[in-house]
Amino acid sequence: MQNNFLSRATTIELAPFQEAQFWIINLQDIQKTEVLSAETFLDIQTQNKTRKLIPEDGRNRSIITHAILRYQLSKLICCAPDKVELMLNKFGKPYLKNNFTYFNIAHTKDFAFIAFHPNRPIGIDIEKLDEKIDALKLSDNFMSPDEKKVLLANPNQATDYFFSFWCAKEAFLKALGTGLVIKKIPEIYPNFDEFDTISSFDSKDSQKIFVYDKKIEYHKLAVYVIQQENPTILG
Repeated sequence: MQNNFLSRATTIELAPFQEAQFWIINLQDIQKTEVLSAETFLDIQTQNKTRKLIPEDGRNRSIITHAILRYQLSKLICCAPDKVELMLNKFGKPYLKNNFTYFNIAHTKDFAFIAFHPNRPIGIDIEKLDEKIDALKLSDNFMSPDEKKVLLANPNQATDYFFSFWCAKEAFLKALGTGLVIKKIPEIYPNFDEFDTISSFDSKDSQKIFVYDKKIEYHKLAVYVIQQENPTILG
């Protein structure tokens, strides 16, 4: 079936975001026919870039993800998918040329996560849980002493909390559009008991970053939408 790869995308709702749109893309067991169809949705520059990716399964995941991203963007701005014009800011974050629709993309090996917002910068992340990691050791790389205390105080949940922090910070930085180029990764303040399957974090500006459990088995999702004009960037 032509363009059957589009059925890999499923829309999901994430409270409390009412204006944003979210999609999960299943990247498992991709077929060659799907890749060939998806490539027609890409512009020449993206086609050339993805063809250089190695190994093949990674290349195929990238093609499917970016084809679905372009398809959804094309519906929002009313043009053909291969005519969607994407630019890069100085930190390498893509954005739409001459349009104020914001979007972001994240992925693991098995799933991609994409989000759109009509008028606010949005950052997202998806992480697959790995119980084998040494959460306390890895936390030294990007968590403040106060943040690490949360893991130390909850040893049985340290790995789960570690991924919640990681996911939240990734979403926060991706919304800002800076990535990890800032000198200091911002400190955030958790509210793990606020919801059953949703944790929230407060940024330095008291804006909330939301982390979601159980939307995808063994994965966490995070979303941050910038609500004020000039959020604090630590650097």
